[in-house]
Amino acid sequence: MKKLFLGLIVIVVILVAPLGVKNFINNTLEEKKDVLNNNGIEFNVLSSNGYFSSHREFEISINDISKFQIFLKDKALEINDIFRPIVESIDITKFRNIETLKSIIFKGEMDNSNINPFSKIKSKMYLASMPKSFEKDRDIKTILDNKTIAFDLVFSFAGKLENIILKDIDYKNKFMLTDTKFDNKTDDNNIAGILNIGKMNLLSSNRNDRMLLDKVNCDFTYKNYFENSTDFFLNSFAINNDIKIDKLDMSTKGSLVGNNYSGNTNISFENTILDLRKNQFIKISNFNLNIDVNDFDSKSLLNFNDLYNQSIVDSFVGYSKKNRINEIMKYQMELEKVLIDFLNHGGEVKADLSFKEFNNAIISLNNPKLDMYFKLDKNNLTLLNANKKILEYLDLEINLKLKKVDYENLLKIFRTRMLDNYVKFENNEALFKVKTINNQINVNGKTIRL
Repeated sequence: MKKLFLGLIVIVVILVAPLGVKNFINNTLEEKKDVLNNNGIEFNVLSSNGYFSSHREFEISINDISKFQIFLKDKALEINDIFRPIVESIDITKFRNIETLKSIIFKGEMDNSNINPFSKIKSKMYLASMPKSFEKDRDIKTILDNKTIAFDLVFSFAGKLENIILKDIDYKNKFMLTDTKFDNKTDDNNIAGILNIGKMNLLSSNRNDRMLLDKVNCDFTYKNYFENSTDFFLNSFAINNDIKIDKLDMSTKGSLVGNNYSGNTNISFENTILDLRKNQFIKISNFNLNIDVNDFDSKSLLNFNDLYNQSIVDSFVGYSKKNRINEIMKYQMELEKVLIDFLNHGGEVKADLSFKEFNNAIISLNNPKLDMYFKLDKNNLTLLNANKKILEYLDLEINLKLKKVDYENLLKIFRTRMLDNYVKFENNEALFKVKTINNQINVNGKTIRL
């Protein structure tokens, strides 16, 4: 009798549990629907069926251009405030035929298990509709008919987006994009994710230019303007034979201790070629740049950044003709004050630069090396005395090494022998060692009179 009773309980749970899970997901969808609607995006479930598992069909479109613009701006600034000059200066509601955005419709389907509460919610979406004027275009009609722009999404049971996989695109040798995936690692404290792209091949509309991209990996974490990190790798990139870069590797990392900011940036690549005009080219190989900053005052640095961004925003929007000069001068004076405030707090910068070869039509450099160290102590510099007194607080050391033959070639370009007064030669190399000694700049033991 007891076993029969327990068996009945199990059967009831199996029958009722899917209903609870289904209702939970339905409620989650309603919550997401309200959030999207508040941001100018309409989400409609067209059909829903299934008991032990659910299958839903839906469509997404833009229903309020103004709300949608605010949503885009907020998201851009949430990722990085560096986008502020762009987003603040653009008003998409004033674009010609902007209302046609409402004719862009995505359709999709969503599947989930109603038995396993830890299962993923899987969704597929594709571009289903464009404005009628666009659909007359043969290429766009083909894209819509073949569901060319499509992607798979995976959500957690609670509705958090976990990853997006873009369907491979290979369209008439005009555009190819493969192995594109974004893994969302965002949590309550950080915006984070990993973006991967396999290959991209794009032919320009005039068919004169082709862009080729191979293997991109970008792993990023963003907490705020100062606390963030990015690791970016690009295997190769090319536009025709004019621009090429191989094995580009970039990393940045920033942290805060109290109000003190420290950060590191490293950029390296194997080869790059810029050949934009006849006999005007640049070739660089085995490039490496590393920069460390320490003990920067974050508040004054942020003030400077905000003010600078606002000046850029105003320049995009356009100064009034009547007060243009006054407005430009106002920003210049304010930026100078904020910059002095930043310098008053002091800080430290270390940097080193090296590459194997640098070539253009005028000069060739081989294995130069440059390392720099700057330390500015806390000070009371002002706009009036900064130029004269900054050396009292500055610890500076710069070391530059060049091949002697490269040094001679540089002098021919600069058409001056002034550097001969300071250069030191060792083993067919030109050496420059710059230091601050007794509040003066010293080069290879010789003082520069300022």
